[in-house]
Amino acid sequence: MAIDEGLFEEVAVDPATRVTDHQMLRVLREMVARLPDAYRQVIEMRLQRELSTSETAQRLGISRSIVASRLHRGLHMLRKRFKARMRKKKKLP
Repeated sequence: MAIDEGLFEEVAVDPATRVTDHQMLRVLREMVARLPDAYRQVIEMRLQRELSTSETAQRLGISRSIVASRLHRGLHMLRKRFKARMRKKKKLP
């Protein structure tokens, strides 16, 4: 699953939804960029470049289990930050 515009284009039904989807995608990309390097690298390689766990491990010089762990932890960080941002946004007028 790549993090790109194609992710939302099939789902978006109307222009307003498409704008919202692209805004969410922008926020997600910004959040990925702010992750600690170890997690950001793994997420970018696995989800954006669509490399396998083995390919990612080889390129980073780490084990497959570390790749899996960093992916899991990085995605957990993203979910937590995204949810916090959405809660904060809903509280604003």
